[in-house]
Amino acid sequence: MNKISTKNMKKRADSFHDSAEAVEFRRLEHRLYNNAEWKKRKIFMVTSANLGEGKSTISSFLSLTHAHNRRIKTLLVDCDLHRPRINKLFDLPQENGLAEYFENRIGVEDLVRDTAIPLLKIITAGKSTEKTSELMATAPLQALISSLRSQFDIIILDSPPIIPVSDPLIISDVVDGIYLVMKAGHSKKKMVKHAIEMLGERSEKIVGAIINNSMNVMPYYYNYSYYGKKYKQSSKDEKETATAKEASV
Repeated sequence: MNKISTKNMKKRADSFHDSAEAVEFRRLEHRLYNNAEWKKRKIFMVTSANLGEGKSTISSFLSLTHAHNRRIKTLLVDCDLHRPRINKLFDLPQENGLAEYFENRIGVEDLVRDTAIPLLKIITAGKSTEKTSELMATAPLQALISSLRSQFDIIILDSPPIIPVSDPLIISDVVDGIYLVMKAGHSKKKMVKHAIEMLGERSEKIVGAIINNSMNVMPYYYNYSYYGKKYKQSSKDEKETATAKEASV
């Protein structure tokens, strides 16, 4: 596997651990691993109905949660050949990714990249070409995922949004489950419904919806940064009080 230096990534993961986002993703992860049916699933696609709903950020946070918190072998694959973003989020070069692999310019051994998080590996989308729209096909993607399946505990595919391009229909054929990302205050109900209809029978693979940006549209008293800090401070005060009582005995 190709060793790539990922600047500030370990620091980013450490700061993520105590963030509001991390709390929500640990809840999601808990539901996933405490559901007997879901435990059988290993390959997941993260997508959205349309652009700008945060599916790449969700894919990244979900992967970090599995690798950094649960300590399981995690592979994140950027399958969005049209608007790749995973390489930017993780400070990785874009080239030598899926596009080059599908064009038979590199092999699997040059495709999977190490990161500063020991259990997190990444496959970037690769450099876009004039043939980008023709590269995604079920057979080569299925062959790739099959060859990697035994090496990882979970594989997360960051897919393009469903409505603008046909790639998600291809990607959904090779996964065990689908997460549909919606942005609070942004996603339109009719568009989400249309996206699900476009998936057809594949929509049965949807394991849940992830609501992104919910903190910005919910009341202040639901804000984790407020409640979480107050809760932690309360716990700290209780410990200090208990210690003081013990010292006075």
